[in-house]
Amino acid sequence: MANLPRKKSRSSKPNSNSLLLLLIALASLLSACGEQAARPTPVYFIAPTLSGQPTAIALVSPTPPPVTPTPACTYGLSYVDDVTIPDGTRLAPGAIFEKIWRVRNDGTCNWDSRVRLRYLDGNALGAATEQTLFPARAAAEADIQITFTAPDQAGTYASRWQAYTPQGEPFGDLIFVLIEVDPALAPTPSPTPGETPTNEP
Repeated sequence: MANLPRKKSRSSKPNSNSLLLLLIALASLLSACGEQAARPTPVYFIAPTLSGQPTAIALVSPTPPPVTPTPACTYGLSYVDDVTIPDGTRLAPGAIFEKIWRVRNDGTCNWDSRVRLRYLDGNALGAATEQTLFPARAAAEADIQITFTAPDQAGTYASRWQAYTPQGEPFGDLIFVLIEVDPALAPTPSPTPGETPTNEP
């Protein structure tokens, strides 16, 4: 029997070409994964949406503590007494006299040069119709003095006066002087030297 040629059996060892292809594929896969990991994540800018109408922002201001206003002082005048020339004093015609009233500042304002005393009615008796009220602190007494001149004609005369604030507002009691002009009190003229006095029968 003729000898038949034997078929070569496939070796169990892997083909070297296949192994090489497998290594190349694995290397490519690893390279692709590395590039994917190293690739940075893209950053996208999203523009804000602008409103056509401005929105008002309410600002809350702190509430200041209440301020207590300082109360304004008050003016007052009370008559106390006549220091000179009591009511009804008889004076000679044309006599010059000083009338002094004692009064009390019973307000809370101090009197200064802006506080005035003004002639109100009656007869000014020769005095300036506006006077500076004597300075006086609140709750203190003061003397008001005016120089008057008695009229030449006999009769009874009164002169009334009123105090006024710096704002021109009247305040307090009225003060007045009341006199009687008596011609009998006129001084007898002295005879001129060398003149013979006239003897009356």
